[in-house]
Amino acid sequence: MNSVTEKHSTGAKIFMGVAAILAAVNMIDFIFYGQELRHLLAAVGFALMTYGTLKNGFSLTRTAATDRPAAVHAGGRYANNAGLLLVLASIALRFMQ
Repeated sequence: MNSVTEKHSTGAKIFMGVAAILAAVNMIDFIFYGQELRHLLAAVGFALMTYGTLKNGFSLTRTAATDRPAAVHAGGRYANNAGLLLVLASIALRFMQ
């Protein structure tokens, strides 16, 4: 029996949906409309942010015994940070052209 219950808030579910849609749109732009590096960076970045939010984003993870927030998933935190950096790099590339 697992002592940690994991639920995602409504905001996290909306963010995951929006990030997944943006990842798909940028991947379609990269594949079919010009193959610009910024679209690939944005697609991978949004996909990583979706993964990171799924792992521990705005989760309401609590331990059953103490009702305190449980430790966050380190891989999710790193994925979120890397995704944010890739999205910011794609925005910077957009304005450098």
